[in-house]
Amino acid sequence: MENNLKLADYISLRNRIRKEQHDDERKLRVSLLKSYTCDMIEPILTCMLHARGYQSAIQIGGFNQFYQEILEETSTLYTFHPHMVVLLVRPEDFYPLLFEQTPQERRNVDIHVQKILDDIKMLLATIQKRQPDVNILLNTFAKPYFAPTGLYESQNSTGISAIMWRLNLGLIEIAEQMDRVCLLDVAESIATMGQSVHDIKMWTIAKNPYKFEFYEHTARQIVKSIEAIHGKRKKCIVLDLDNTLWKGIIGEDGFSGIKIYKEFQRQLLFLNQTGILLAINSKNNVDDAMAVIRHHEDMILKEEHFSALQINWDDKVSNLKKIATNLNIGLDSMVFIDDNPYECQMVEEMLPEVDVLPLPDDATKYVVALRGMWGLDYLVLTEEDQEKAQLYRRKNQAEQLKESSSDLQSFYVTLQMHMTVTEVTEHNIGRFQKRMAQLTQKTNQFNLTTRRYTEEEITGMVQAGYKLYVASLADKFGDYGIISLMIIDTQMKDCWRVDTFLLSCRVMGRTVEEALLWYITEAAAKHNIKTIIGDYIETAKNKPVKDLYKRMGFDEIATDPVYQYAYVLGKQDTKLKPIDRPKYISVQGVVGC
Repeated sequence: MENNLKLADYISLRNRIRKEQHDDERKLRVSLLKSYTCDMIEPILTCMLHARGYQSAIQIGGFNQFYQEILEETSTLYTFHPHMVVLLVRPEDFYPLLFEQTPQERRNVDIHVQKILDDIKMLLATIQKRQPDVNILLNTFAKPYFAPTGLYESQNSTGISAIMWRLNLGLIEIAEQMDRVCLLDVAESIATMGQSVHDIKMWTIAKNPYKFEFYEHTARQIVKSIEAIHGKRKKCIVLDLDNTLWKGIIGEDGFSGIKIYKEFQRQLLFLNQTGILLAINSKNNVDDAMAVIRHHEDMILKEEHFSALQINWDDKVSNLKKIATNLNIGLDSMVFIDDNPYECQMVEEMLPEVDVLPLPDDATKYVVALRGMWGLDYLVLTEEDQEKAQLYRRKNQAEQLKESSSDLQSFYVTLQMHMTVTEVTEHNIGRFQKRMAQLTQKTNQFNLTTRRYTEEEITGMVQAGYKLYVASLADKFGDYGIISLMIIDTQMKDCWRVDTFLLSCRVMGRTVEEALLWYITEAAAKHNIKTIIGDYIETAKNKPVKDLYKRMGFDEIATDPVYQYAYVLGKQDTKLKPIDRPKYISVQGVVGC
């Protein structure tokens, strides 16, 4: 969208969007605090958020008034109650001394750098104190356009270049130390776009230092950050082969006639190493294609990097559905990449849930196109993310074993499953905090309530006395890491309410949920709990688990607005199935380690 629109187009589209959006409760409220005139970003940001499924309300602060707006308790920043605060600020605007008297002040550069960083940290802490649930995006600092240049500047530790590096390193350290604070890398954006993005004429006229392209790019980065904060990352990239992973057609040009796109594959491998699955969807002879994947010396991506393969002459829409089924993921969590406009258009029209990346005619631009794709960014990287491709290979090995087993029970026994259930406490929450939040944000199918929680909210639950349990699973093929989370509200007398019960799609279909519920009933009995209540909130994706509690012996007690089911410990109703541990899953409980 944004590649073809001018500012007037964004404004017109923004006005139409405003007329259509009336539900204030659903709007994402974003406050933009600024040290310079950047108001043209508002219509661009509104349109981009709308295109990504967000209704929004955007508030823009006064020119270089962000100090006052943050420090004043009754400012519009706080009465607006934003979900997100974005700081678009430049140190040369709010701390001109260091930049306007550089030669004289360089002897005090350490003092100036620390003063700026201390002020930034104080401002962020003030926002968080007054709006504890807000997320903050803070831009990194770019070298001022008017700063001294030349060879000397890059040789001197007190030069402007070094000062900006030190400031940005300090910002990274602040973001690492503070919850809900992320960086918007404006310094990299300006370096990528070049110094021509500065607009000296508009700075002179209206204190607007940048051209339209900067605000379009920055708006896109803000939306990407918002999606990453909300855990909206794609799970799988599905790739064509001919003229996509290599130049040429293997069936016509032969093994020696193709040329591997190594840089493009290297970028895909980076994504794979951070948790995005790769799959192939190609109209090809399977033996020819696999010969390249397995034996071509220039291939960066090997067979083990692909979690699903559909190499045949079927239509690509059908193959995408098969890949989604095989990986047990939704179509809306997939990206399809192909050089053929016909194939891309077919997928766009028949599977609108799938994001499609039509490759440019120039293969040297493949990497740029991939980097600009929505839904591939992340802000948190867990061990499970880094091992995800390997975990899915283990899943495939298990599926192959299942097909060769005479019956399901024999298959389960052969797997040699062992589950470890750990109670999360204030002592060990640091080990599990990121993974627990990630599971609530990303798990959709086996998720009884789909309640989304941040790391801070999960910490607050532990401090408030909630019971939280994480489960990890291992089998004969390896360790799958943390695959389940249960959050239990203990506020009612003699009663536990299961607020959240979710299970990773990697281990669905193994009766792990039965072992978990058995463990929870055992733990409840030890705490003299008489009743366990389970919540179920129906969504478009979690309908397969709607009857889980009924199947496990719970009685339905409510349906509006939340389905609730109760299990009375020790009851003797033989009509209902008692919760028992599947004998082929060994379970070990760990408390507070």
